[in-house]
Amino acid sequence: MKTQKPGTILFIYKDLSHFVKKDMDFISHQFKTVPIRSSFPNKIFPFLGVLFRQFFTLVKHISRSDVIYCWFADYHSYLPILFSKIWRKRSYLVLGGYDVKNIPELKYGSFSKPIRRFCARYSIKNATLNLPVTESLVDDARRYIENFKFRVLPTGYDPEAYTYSNQKEKVVLTISITDTYQRYKVKGLDRFVELAKLMPDFKFKLVGVLPAAEHLFKDIPENLELLPPLAHDILKGIYKSSMFYAQFSRSEGMPNTICEAMLSKCIPIGLKVGGIPDVIGNSGIVFDDWEPVQVKQSIEENFKNTALADSARERVMKLYSIKKREQELNLILSS
Repeated sequence: MKTQKPGTILFIYKDLSHFVKKDMDFISHQFKTVPIRSSFPNKIFPFLGVLFRQFFTLVKHISRSDVIYCWFADYHSYLPILFSKIWRKRSYLVLGGYDVKNIPELKYGSFSKPIRRFCARYSIKNATLNLPVTESLVDDARRYIENFKFRVLPTGYDPEAYTYSNQKEKVVLTISITDTYQRYKVKGLDRFVELAKLMPDFKFKLVGVLPAAEHLFKDIPENLELLPPLAHDILKGIYKSSMFYAQFSRSEGMPNTICEAMLSKCIPIGLKVGGIPDVIGNSGIVFDDWEPVQVKQSIEENFKNTALADSARERVMKLYSIKKREQELNLILSS
């Protein structure tokens, strides 16, 4: 493949989460990069304000840029992809999960509202190349869009950044930045609470509860500890000491926290939802449906299963290396 280094890349994002920041750091190190944050609020006048700012920022930079690189299909991706078509620039759209989902009862997903659906659909259909982080997102997108170009490119992780210990505590961990009832239900935190009540001999830790969501956790058992969002270095210490990592989501893309936990030799437990089974494979425990009694039994049976814990780390090292993602991303952006 012939490669030619692009001049300037416009990096479009709405929130600088840990995995988005890793892409930005890599791309900005390799190429001249202009980051553009566009987070659209729900209220109409602030929404229009963000839209106008994004429009004029794109007008300012688009003619001097070669590539649009955007995380997620949503309101914020429409104008960048439209501009890339008008100015004949290459565009790459990372699909992460939310952007190809629709859960009507929770009003969750980019396809849950008409205007949002239009923006996401246009973006995916017209991007030069979509970069879904897991294969299941391709199937999700095909429910709404017949033809679009894609290449599956999983997020990547540095195994050297995650230490582990064979002296694990009797802890089941989950992480979810939660401030709404929608988030509480989508990430299956009600299920996590239910399991904690069934297993008083285990300690459960839920990291990421913001003050706005504290009222959702009124009836919790003594063995469940609620923690606010924590710095990544502190999270690594919690991964290291926890025996299990649980992901009971009702909707999911590629769960980054499972990968990080597996690198610290947490035994992963999850449901067959989105990219969860792809990540866990045979290196953990995956259930077709939510059956708390069966989950309880599996945790008890696999307590101190060091072979499974070792396998979890090896799987992420083999399949989801940060070096592999960076190499492939470099080739894609330079093609």
